[in-house]
Amino acid sequence: MPRGVLPRGALRKRGALVRDVIADALCGPNGYFATRLPVLASHTAFAFREMKGRADYERALHERYTARAGFLTPAEIFAPWYSYAAARWALAWHRVDAVKAARSGGRPPPLRVAEFGVGSGSHAVHFLDYVQTNAP
Repeated sequence: MPRGVLPRGALRKRGALVRDVIADALCGPNGYFATRLPVLASHTAFAFREMKGRADYERALHERYTARAGFLTPAEIFAPWYSYAAARWALAWHRVDAVKAARSGGRPPPLRVAEFGVGSGSHAVHFLDYVQTNAP
């Protein structure tokens, strides 16, 4: 973890919840986003199939950034494919755990997913859409 991201001694506070430490590190008065640009929500996916190469991609990204101040997360830029890839990976490992449990006579573990960050939440939405469609 880079120096200066968490307040000194933040992890040593008794009874401090991880969510509170992370929220303070990101959004507190001395947090990462206190002096930086906000995360932008990309409500429309890039038309990757229409792009002929890197120049088209960089042009589309530039247009998206100049429309508003802020930055896009990889999950926003590559939506929904970024989230689909993460979900596909998580489901593959979940199947491995389910097979191990079945071989030992146990029940398969539940799929537990946590998504946190400062984005718009679209990564979680696309991730869960993929899971619902491919592993209901």
